[in-house]
Amino acid sequence: MNSVDPPPIDRRLGMLVYSTDTLPVSARLRARLSDFVVVEVSGGVLASEAGDVRPPWISGGDYAVFSVVKVGIETAEAAARLGRALRSEVTFCGLKDKRSVSVQFMSCRVRSPPRVLRLPGISARLVGFSPERVHPGLIDGNRFFIIARGERVPAPSVSRFPNFFGYQRFGDREPFNHDIGRLLVLRRFREAAELLSQKARPGMPEWRVRRALGRGEHPTKALLSLGRRILLFIVQSYQSFFFNVLLSRRISEGRVAPEPGDVRCAAGIFNAFSGSLALPLPGPQAVIPRKPMEELKPIMREEGVSLSDFRVKELGIEAAGGFRPAFVSVPDLSVREIPGGTLLSFTLPRGSYATSVLRELVKPSDPPGQGFL
Repeated sequence: MNSVDPPPIDRRLGMLVYSTDTLPVSARLRARLSDFVVVEVSGGVLASEAGDVRPPWISGGDYAVFSVVKVGIETAEAAARLGRALRSEVTFCGLKDKRSVSVQFMSCRVRSPPRVLRLPGISARLVGFSPERVHPGLIDGNRFFIIARGERVPAPSVSRFPNFFGYQRFGDREPFNHDIGRLLVLRRFREAAELLSQKARPGMPEWRVRRALGRGEHPTKALLSLGRRILLFIVQSYQSFFFNVLLSRRISEGRVAPEPGDVRCAAGIFNAFSGSLALPLPGPQAVIPRKPMEELKPIMREEGVSLSDFRVKELGIEAAGGFRPAFVSVPDLSVREIPGGTLLSFTLPRGSYATSVLRELVKPSDPPGQGFL
């Protein structure tokens, strides 16, 4: 464990420690949007290269599949704009950072789809057809190409990093998503709605909550105006906070290897026999063995919640819970000095955060100011 203290925002998000012993550097991410490029990978094929080479699931069918480049736009917003242009619902594999250049697969059911479609900040190129809609299970992970400007980022001596839920999981400003998620789990709906209204900006989903409260509607009705999908995402961010705290405590205690009674993960399968350490996400459907449950209980007592509380019937949502690998291996990490900064490239499995890897390498004293949010 490193003796450098993480900044206050990290501690708010449950990232209480570092696992590497390098010193902080003042490098900055996203000085330009083109400094942060993320490309989906499916079947060993980069979304940017899909076409002549295709993942096996692009094998013909009713759904047109596009390779979509978006610049400075939320994934859901890009899909909505394409859907309006194509007059069909557009689905995607995963959410990509707004402050990036992202290349990802999207699909829709449409007759005679255009070969190329361009909208402000969006370019979509037809790469084939699939018998099913694009969905998260189709991608293996993401390839990142990131420029950190300023002080050089040193090459790490390790290729394994804590699999923290990164800053983006919790939102880009206070109140953070997990703060609101905790209020939802505790059934403090009015407080949750009021916090959401603080985040509201015209045109954003939270604005609907603010307007509903302004009309005097009941807090649960105001919250439901946000949509169950977003409400579930907010509750899941609270689950993510528990995972981050659990992982921080294991690192601080030097207990990073699986111990008897721990859950392990091998090839995406959670078991008790082989693989690397996995830690729980609390929820009503999570089957948590005795040992990890004993580690989770003190945090749940501090927060005043139980596993069943993550089923919020009043809002019709349930964050099921489960397990997540505690560490992520990055064997292809490349760190190369370039004029004015450092170019980093690496591949991560689905659900892991580039900013969590970069956090260990940079140890930012001011994550928002250094482009991590």
